[in-house]
Amino acid sequence: MFKLIRDAYGIRSALYGGSFVHVTPSFFIPTVTYIDMDRRAARFFESGEAEAVVAANADYDESPTIRFLHQSYSDPFEIEPVDLLISQYGGFVSEACSQHIRPGGFLVANNSHGDAGVAECDPRLRLVGVLRRNGEIFRLAPATEFFVPKRATLPDDPAERARHLRSLGRGVGYTKTAFSYLFQKTEE
Repeated sequence: MFKLIRDAYGIRSALYGGSFVHVTPSFFIPTVTYIDMDRRAARFFESGEAEAVVAANADYDESPTIRFLHQSYSDPFEIEPVDLLISQYGGFVSEACSQHIRPGGFLVANNSHGDAGVAECDPRLRLVGVLRRNGEIFRLAPATEFFVPKRATLPDDPAERARHLRSLGRGVGYTKTAFSYLFQKTEE
């Protein structure tokens, strides 16, 4: 998935909120900042194991840059704007971290905790594609007719809809789903 996004959009830097020890983005993206408050993640990154795993699997020529922040992604932190914000099974990363995406950059979010649905409500983000998965094969597909709820009636107002989704703490069932959703940040 990260190779596909990198190759399609020229991604060179990323921020991964709620990453735990998932370093696969660094296999394909040269500069990645990981942020998680779990002690086990801190030990993993402090041990040098992340660098070793990435060095053995990197799909680019330059030396990888791996940074780990041992804190909640909801707490303030400094980082240069990134090309890609990653939200995979980490909660509402998009709300807490979208300000760190450069204008024209991207967010890739799944909907396990409802983050893709919340991102769809953000006027700064525009759904540009979805990622489909068949085993280990990913493909980027057009974003048409997504975020139509199956049963639940969601508020029409985007801010109210986002509040409702946050209160649930999980995604709702939609008539059409994808593995992950790709949003582009509008120019500010």
